[in-house]
Amino acid sequence: MKRLTFALLCATAARAEEAEEAGGPPQHPRTRALAAEQVLSENDLYGGAVEAELEAAPLDFTVPTLLNGVEMDGLADFHLELQLRYAAANVLGGRNAGEFVPYQKVHVTIVNTTTASADDTIEMDLVPHAGHAEGWHYASNVLLPPGDSEADPFEDAYRVTVTLAPAMTIATHADASPPSGLFARVEPLVLFDRDVAFGGILQMPVGDVEEQLDRVAAYADILAALDANDFSGAAASFEASLAGMFEGRMDVAGYDAARGITEAQLADLSTNVESALAQTGPAPDCLTGGAVVASECKEWIKKGIERAFYLSILHEIDEARRAIAEGALDAVEGAAHKWDEAWAYFRALEATAGKRQTNCDDGRFGAGIACGMEAAIEAALLSGANAILIGGGAGFDAARAVVERELLQVEYLAVVHEIIAMREKILVADDAGYNKARVEARAFYRTIAYLFAADDDAVLIQAFEERDSTTFAQGDAVTLVESLNATMNGLLQADELAQTEVIP
Repeated sequence: MKRLTFALLCATAARAEEAEEAGGPPQHPRTRALAAEQVLSENDLYGGAVEAELEAAPLDFTVPTLLNGVEMDGLADFHLELQLRYAAANVLGGRNAGEFVPYQKVHVTIVNTTTASADDTIEMDLVPHAGHAEGWHYASNVLLPPGDSEADPFEDAYRVTVTLAPAMTIATHADASPPSGLFARVEPLVLFDRDVAFGGILQMPVGDVEEQLDRVAAYADILAALDANDFSGAAASFEASLAGMFEGRMDVAGYDAARGITEAQLADLSTNVESALAQTGPAPDCLTGGAVVASECKEWIKKGIERAFYLSILHEIDEARRAIAEGALDAVEGAAHKWDEAWAYFRALEATAGKRQTNCDDGRFGAGIACGMEAAIEAALLSGANAILIGGGAGFDAARAVVERELLQVEYLAVVHEIIAMREKILVADDAGYNKARVEARAFYRTIAYLFAADDDAVLIQAFEERDSTTFAQGDAVTLVESLNATMNGLLQADELAQTEVIP
């Protein structure tokens, strides 16, 4: 363990006294105040018998004062704690679910990987703590390495390793045999070994988005069913998992009024998907002239569900903005959770974003167009989470703007991609391929149609409903892309727009 010098101990002890006299915890002047507990990891141990949660929490007073695992006064950066609890009653000595698991040695190593100095490492054992709010847990106040620096430690990255082992010899009765690894003298269990940005996050989600990720998984199941031509299976999955989300996304009150989304533009959301699942519409696709066109039904289902996820992202962004304005920033119910949900819903759009990224990189939309959508969205989602949890919302709007713009570019380029495909299919006399691309263009367009003026919207709708490929010349395709570009101008940057010379 790196040892602080006597002079530093004296100085930090004096400042700790000053902090206490001022009514605040022993926080180092260099430290950013954490807006909320930062959950570093959640683990189920020993077959789910024990739950472990590692957190970086705001500083608090303790008696005695602990600094880097040692009983001494001093200014610190944050409170590192491990919640170690039984997951059920009558398991491994625990009488009740949620009880503290005792007699463990929780060893922590923190290495400053930004400075890459061998001296900038600390090792400690977390000490049992007790309090009314959280009960028993293992913890210590932590001064990050280098401890004698006035530089902002939250600008650096750290490698954190946490292991768990018995703190002493524990004897287990015959009715507890074989003894759990918690109490048996075995190799220490590695609970955590990862790079960390304290006071911020390096990966998402911050909190629990299991419900949202279940919806994304349900979408994957629906896609698999459609690939197997199992429309009844897809319909059952939709009804069981996504119908409720659709209903919620059709409420215009769920979006910022400044977006201009109207009830009329949402009205066909579930109708198109449900009728396509039943293979009864929408016309003139899916069911045309009394005949079912299964390939077109599939595209309405796929793109319609994607549209619901896109709208869900916008909804959660608007909810996050409202929560920030109200000062609700936490990762359980506040702005950070809403932003987490937007992150989760983007998982459903990853495949489309990846395809458009590849198309863009390959020059399908022109040689000078800017790509990088996937990386930009992921980086902005992470930046937005940090803006909420660290900055109290400062910087969130900049991150939000990037997410919205890049998502819009993905959906816009999806429409352009299909317009180009329509022309490509005409050139090889593939009428069925033309109509499939046309349906995809039409379905993708519905996602961003709320942005278009009535006249342009009518022109695009008419073009995407025309089943006769002989009427769709190159000039018509160019006109459609130019119409799209005219609306996107100002919403997207100039170098994010497709170039019409690529249209065959």
